[in-house]
Amino acid sequence: MLKTVIFLGLCVSATVGTRFLFGVELRCPLDSVFEFKIEHKEADDGCRLFWCDYDDMITSKMTLTAWKKLFFYQDGSQDGDKGFGMYDPYALIHHNCSSDGKILVYRHNLKRIPQSIGLVFMDYAINLLDKSGYGSEE
Repeated sequence: MLKTVIFLGLCVSATVGTRFLFGVELRCPLDSVFEFKIEHKEADDGCRLFWCDYDDMITSKMTLTAWKKLFFYQDGSQDGDKGFGMYDPYALIHHNCSSDGKILVYRHNLKRIPQSIGLVFMDYAINLLDKSGYGSEE
């Protein structure tokens, strides 16, 4: 009986939450190789009022190099948003696609979505040239 309860608990915990698959195209029109680190997070801005953790990691960090452009997939998961009902995903990108070769940091806000159980696919493309600060889906 105990084994059955444990097994059912593991099955439920494995299916609770949202799986994300991000399809990303990053472009750099400079005539040189560029490098970037990317991770996807979920903003917990409202959570700061209640002294809980800040932004949650959806994916692990990836470091890649490319010339002109690169398309790739990144997957991850999120298991709730501390009761607020909506996910606010974003990409955090550190890159050297700049006219002076310096590292820039760019946060690309993605579409806000309701919490769900299952798979969410999000795809987007960004021209990184001299891009820093904040931007969002258009």
